[in-house]
Amino acid sequence: MKKYAIILALACLALVPANAQEADKYTYKNSDDNTRIHLQDVAAKGGHGRWDIYVTPRVGAIASDITALNGKIKVGFVGGANVEVFILPTFAVDFELDFAKVGTNSVSHTDQYGNTASYDYRFLYLNTNYLARWYPTYKSHLSLYAGIEVSRLLKAKAATGDITSDIKSQLRSGDVSVPVGVSYEFGNWQADLRYSFGFTRVARSDKAREIIGKGHLHSLMLTMGYRIHLW
Repeated sequence: MKKYAIILALACLALVPANAQEADKYTYKNSDDNTRIHLQDVAAKGGHGRWDIYVTPRVGAIASDITALNGKIKVGFVGGANVEVFILPTFAVDFELDFAKVGTNSVSHTDQYGNTASYDYRFLYLNTNYLARWYPTYKSHLSLYAGIEVSRLLKAKAATGDITSDIKSQLRSGDVSVPVGVSYEFGNWQADLRYSFGFTRVARSDKAREIIGKGHLHSLMLTMGYRIHLW
């Protein structure tokens, strides 16, 4: 009889871990189900859910100038796309890639012989942006953001009259700037307004520094994008 009682007790002890594992599986399953239901409810209500992913191709115009030069603002084309990932329903991170035509117009220069000419500077940059974006509520159409922009100079021209010169070798190959902006969504469309100030001086060579000095690029960009919900 004692032997049967010991065997029965050992059998009961063996069942305890198995039951505990089943309970844990049930708890985790319920937790996952509740999370999934919550995210579905957020999406159904027209808001952003955690781990939502959007891709947004965008095009627009960019107005730019070089500080330290008494030139006119240049308006050019900007186009690219960004990937936005929601870490929280009210907070997302962006990775963005775009091409931008920037520079400045009608800059007056006087050479060593006293001749004065007006120059236009035209630059083409490939910009990579890393942004942090905040939404006041998970259903908000408005968002504010800031981040870091790393740029690569692809082309650089100086034009006066009918003469155009390639000046890329005389300028820095890249730029680092801080963009700050605001976006507004209506349906699948997103309007974006952004100001960016460059920290890197444009000129690299001594000749370029004589003309451009310690000038930095700064710009104001307005774009329209179409948001594609991937996840």
